[in-house]
Amino acid sequence: MEINWTRIKDSLHNMAENSGASIDYARGNVIGVVSTLMAVGYEFKDAWREVIRCLPDKVRVEAIPAVWLNVEGEWSPQFIKALVDGHIVRFQDLLKEIPEDMRKVTREGDIYDLTCRDEMLDRYLHICSIFQRETEREYALWREQSNSNPELEPQIRYSFAPFRKSGSQYIAEWAVNDYRKEYKNVVNWHGQNTSRWLYAGCLLVQDGRVSIHT
Repeated sequence: MEINWTRIKDSLHNMAENSGASIDYARGNVIGVVSTLMAVGYEFKDAWREVIRCLPDKVRVEAIPAVWLNVEGEWSPQFIKALVDGHIVRFQDLLKEIPEDMRKVTREGDIYDLTCRDEMLDRYLHICSIFQRETEREYALWREQSNSNPELEPQIRYSFAPFRKSGSQYIAEWAVNDYRKEYKNVVNWHGQNTSRWLYAGCLLVQDGRVSIHT
C-alpha cells in the first residue's frame, strides 16, 4: 500500500489550533493516521516519527494521546490551563525564533533524517510529558501519604519560557514546581531559586542541533 503523505498532512491539519476541529476530532485523526501506518507495517516508534514530520507547527499538544509520550491518563487540567494561560510557550512561538534556514538542518548520520524543526517538536513534546509525569507523581504521593487531604493538595505550577539567545545558542528554560513545598533560600549557580522545583531544565538549539539539559 502506497502512503499518500499529502493526504496525511491534510488530515493532521486538524491538530492545528486554528483548524476549527474539536480536540476529540483532532485526536481521532492522529490516532487514525498512526493506526493506518502500523497496519501497513510500521512500528509505532517509526509511525510516530513520520507523524512528527507531518504535524502542523500550531499543534495542539492536548490532542495527542498522553500515553504516546510514555505518561499515563489524560492531560491534567493544570497542564491544559498553563497552556491556555501562556505559562507554557506554544511550539510555534519557539519555532519562529529559529532562523528559517536552521529549521531545515538535518543532523548528519541521523537514520530518520529529521530536520531541526522536527527534533524541536519531538523534544518539546517530551518536555510536556515531563510536566504531566511530575504532576501524576505528586498527586499519587498526595493520595498515598496524606489520604487526599485537601489542605495538602499539590499546587503545581509550570513555566516554559520563550528562547533567549546566548551567542549561537537558543535556550528555552522550563520547570515544574509544587508551591505547597516550603520556600527556602536555595539558589543554583544560575541564580534560580530551586526550593520548589520538581524538575527543571532547558531546551537548547545550536547550529541546528537540538538537545534537552536537566
